[in-house]
Amino acid sequence: MSSDAKRQAELLFQQRSVAEIREIEARTGKDIELKQHQLRQLVGNSYRDLIGSADTIVSISNNCETILTNVVNIQEEFAGLARGFSTADNLLNERRDSFTRHEELYAVGGRIKYLVDTPEVIWGFLDVRQFMDASRRFLRAHIVHQLLHTSCGRDTLARFPL
Repeated sequence: MSSDAKRQAELLFQQRSVAEIREIEARTGKDIELKQHQLRQLVGNSYRDLIGSADTIVSISNNCETILTNVVNIQEEFAGLARGFSTADNLLNERRDSFTRHEELYAVGGRIKYLVDTPEVIWGFLDVRQFMDASRRFLRAHIVHQLLHTSCGRDTLARFPL
């Protein structure tokens, strides 16, 4: 204890009775316990907040890794689709060169039938609320329509007016 604290203690004993000093000591002890409890709660709440924040950061990191993996997978799938389309175009061009006139007519006729049936199929999908299937059919029909106009001769298309 410092000399100032000793002087204050001596002054307290000189001015107060023993019962009053015990009452002051009891109040001071309760105040100390209350302050310790408040400090523990403050530190505990801060610690819980810190742990919660750390858990959230770990969760965000895991989610970011998952998203990144999914994006890479999607990019790979798109690249595979692009390769597939180019391969399909090459095969179609090779096959078209070897088609006889009769085979080409049947191939074009099959594609035309696909296009003619498309509206009815799309309406069927829409009636049963299968919107994704309807949109897929529409997109495929659009691609078939484009392929017909770019890959077939005018004389073949003249037989099937669209």
